[in-house]
Amino acid sequence: MFMADSVIIKTVSPPQMRGTADEGHLRKLLSYEVERWFYQHLSHRLPAAAKVAKYFPIEDETDETLPLRIVLEDLAKEYPNPARGSLALNETQAVLSWLAAFHGTFWGIQEEDHIRERLVPPPLLHKEGDKKGVWTQGTYWYLDTRREELESVDESDVFAILY
Repeated sequence: MFMADSVIIKTVSPPQMRGTADEGHLRKLLSYEVERWFYQHLSHRLPAAAKVAKYFPIEDETDETLPLRIVLEDLAKEYPNPARGSLALNETQAVLSWLAAFHGTFWGIQEEDHIRERLVPPPLLHKEGDKKGVWTQGTYWYLDTRREELESVDESDVFAILY
């Protein structure tokens, strides 16, 4: 079934929300769909220099209900040293090279017709039934998806940290 020595099965089964789901909850739910769509449709474009886990399709992947499952190659054998703490210069260079290869592969991808029509807006702008795809800004960590956190930041603290 799987052409790998070991796999990771990511199962997403969030608790039921009472009332209206908040932005954070919606962001998390959408992010798993975005992740799965990326592995299904885009990860094959990456060069060897930007290795990501191989994706293994499963029977229920078109099922819109939860729990959502993503089956991925376990990279622990190939990359046995988890990144923790500080990185040495050669490790830092490897990370930066990987990031450059990854982002270089997808630079401008939003201009492709089949991608443009599948861009996922921030959680509060997303509508039920919208097409699945990848984030409009290409990342989980941007301010349009973190409005509550941004509004709670004390600007005087930010400037104190920066200066």
